[in-house]
Amino acid sequence: MKSFYKKILSLIVTIIITNSCQKECNPEDIYYNIDDIYKTYLNYTGFDTLIFVRNSTGVTHTFINSGKITNYKMFRGSYDCSDNFHYENYAYKFVSSNFDSPLYVGQFRSQNGGSFSNISFNKYYFEGDVTFNNLKTDLDTLIIGNKIYKNVEVINSNKNNKAYFNKE
Repeated sequence: MKSFYKKILSLIVTIIITNSCQKECNPEDIYYNIDDIYKTYLNYTGFDTLIFVRNSTGVTHTFINSGKITNYKMFRGSYDCSDNFHYENYAYKFVSSNFDSPLYVGQFRSQNGGSFSNISFNKYYFEGDVTFNNLKTDLDTLIIGNKIYKNVEVINSNKNNKAYFNKE
């Protein structure tokens, strides 16, 4: 009977020692960048001027590019010792002398491998697929006030708002 208790005791001690040792964890940092072809879709130089027209009022705001911001959004796997996945985000920041909130126009790499364009402006966030290729645009023309805009892309938000975007 003593040998049975000795075996149980040695088993318990072995389990305690095994579980108390830290596992070696060397997670990797894995970076996913936006494909170069997608980076050409928003072809800003850093010295651009954007004019936004609110179609309900006709009020315009002029925004001047103040530089490009690049960062990475990090996600971890579902277990403790998983790799760190970093997805590239970049945006051009535009500021206006007559509007407090800056305007951001950029792209981000999603976890499913796609790249999406986005516009962030005054607590509104619009996300979509802006390509400006000759094969596809969402609208041939858009008329706001007396001005006609051609080859317009539509970017939707999660609310019932839309942003219309073109290279002009």
